[in-house]
Amino acid sequence: MSSSSSSVLALRYGCEVGLRSSGEARYLRVSPVEEGKKFLAMVSGLGLSTREERFVVVNAKVQDDRGCVRFGDVVALRSRLAREKCLGASDADGEVGLRRSLVGNAERWEIAPVAAAGAASKAPKQRRRGGGGGGPPVWGGP
Repeated sequence: MSSSSSSVLALRYGCEVGLRSSGEARYLRVSPVEEGKKFLAMVSGLGLSTREERFVVVNAKVQDDRGCVRFGDVVALRSRLAREKCLGASDADGEVGLRRSLVGNAERWEIAPVAAAGAASKAPKQRRRGGGGGGPPVWGGP
């Protein structure tokens, strides 16, 4: 067994995570609107690990995957509070919310290292074959 697959610090598909803004030190949270029929995503959480701040990391290509999440992987972020809907961006207004349970283009997020995120748009895209990926685990540690 390799060290990345046995590490307790590696993020795996199916795990719950909180998404903290590195600039604001606040967490992304789900806010129900219209009696639980519509859900918005807001950066107003306090990092208390409440249901509103939890997202399940799902492989956007193979949804029952339980392997390690790696840089370059395309994921969906599903909220149990929002009736299993995924975090997605609207093409019309750029608003981020939780509208659909199905993983479409709007619900796909690529895991990129923060230092390379700005350079990613300038560098040519490299695609890996298969559902896995190379590189170190994305999240982990204290």
